[in-house]
Amino acid sequence: MSRGFLIALIGLSALWLSPATALESDEYTVKAAFIYNFAKFVEWPEGTFDDTATPIDLCIIGGNGIREKINSIANKRAQGRSFNVHVIAHAHEAAFCHIAYFIADGTAGTSGASASGKQPEGVLTIGDTPAFVEGGGIIAFVVTNNKVQFRINVDAANRAHLRISSKLLQLAEIYREGR
Repeated sequence: MSRGFLIALIGLSALWLSPATALESDEYTVKAAFIYNFAKFVEWPEGTFDDTATPIDLCIIGGNGIREKINSIANKRAQGRSFNVHVIAHAHEAAFCHIAYFIADGTAGTSGASASGKQPEGVLTIGDTPAFVEGGGIIAFVVTNNKVQFRINVDAANRAHLRISSKLLQLAEIYREGR
């Protein structure tokens, strides 16, 4: 997409987070910004949305620490679509979601793509742990030296019939299953 977006996304990925007390809040701010931008660079399968005005259903599974930050993107638009933010308790409830964000807080189903380990078609799954992509999730946040980065499992994205822009892939650490 635009050069300005890439500069902003690179800036976010290089953002140093404040120590201790503000770390979690700042981390969630950065993650919310990433999620918003992920939605701009993913192409869902034909027929996923009823029409061009259908909102993106963004579901949060586990933890409430990010809910306020995620709600801050609810009024923004990605690909001409607004966001509907839902908080759900379990992965099996995510079938209607376009984006499912699994918070690593010990909630059942947060360690892989879903409780069953299967990647649902047309659902961009995002997790809070580096191992999330190894369990079949599509994108995993990785915090290293207080920097938020991300990994993308391209095989899981293919199974979900999602096309991820090469511009986004260039910024990610790529994970391929079985390699």
